[in-house]
Amino acid sequence: MGARTVYGYFSDFEFSANTPADVVASYINGAGTDWCERAVANGAFQNMVDDYTAEIQAALPEGVLLSGSELTGPYSSCNDPDLKEKIIIAITEVDLEEIVKRHDFE
Repeated sequence: MGARTVYGYFSDFEFSANTPADVVASYINGAGTDWCERAVANGAFQNMVDDYTAEIQAALPEGVLLSGSELTGPYSSCNDPDLKEKIIIAITEVDLEEIVKRHDFE
């Protein structure tokens, strides 16, 4: 594997949040405090975050990795003028609603 570099932070590509967990938390926030607390207590919230992160990772361009809040990849890809747009598309095309429904415990 060649040299790797940081392309940016999650918030550079998904402008509403710092991490995938923040996106999920914001999304489910409308369900009410009691539901959110139960989702955290029974592990559903973490499962949603894990699946959301995994689906983003699967959609990212080859070689790009999401690690916590950082997106990294091969230094050689820095020359791709469309890389930022490709990453944004990969993140925004993940169906968070479907993930939340998959883990709805009620």
